[in-house]
Amino acid sequence: MISELKSARLLFSAEQISRAITAQAALINGKLGHKNPMVALTLLNGGIVYTGQLLPLLDFHLQLDSISVSRYRDQTQGGQLHWHAYPGIDLEGSVVLLLDDIFDQGITLAHVKDWCLSKGAKEVYTAVLAWKKLNNASTSLLATPDFFALEVPDKFVVGMGMDYAGKFRNANGIYAMDDY
Repeated sequence: MISELKSARLLFSAEQISRAITAQAALINGKLGHKNPMVALTLLNGGIVYTGQLLPLLDFHLQLDSISVSRYRDQTQGGQLHWHAYPGIDLEGSVVLLLDDIFDQGITLAHVKDWCLSKGAKEVYTAVLAWKKLNNASTSLLATPDFFALEVPDKFVVGMGMDYAGKFRNANGIYAMDDY
């Protein structure tokens, strides 16, 4: 474990995460395995670790690219959406699977999904490692993920691609940072 995470609470071990991603991949294979052409877009930087574990479990052909958009910019609360890099793949006529680390309010995924559709994608599906179930019932979701591997509590979480101020993305588990 990363030494600074000693005060954090382990929510999911690497083994639990692996099992959840395997189950999620089976659902994705069942729903999307017959769709063509498929493009998987990972949202940088958070989606990298998750994408690396999910892709080998998908049993259909796809092209992979990335998109860089963020709301957190080293903060613990999301802010304005910032676009940093767009994919190089032409999305016209494709079925797109967006891959991200965590879903909270759906702002990022909703905007990226709309962008993909504006670029000619036939359909856009979303898959996330973790769905944060927000305690604030008044928070309206702009979108919901089509596929999620795990539910996490309404805490600031790190590990498996999720970070705090650029740190802890490489933690081999998902941890709640109760002090943040």
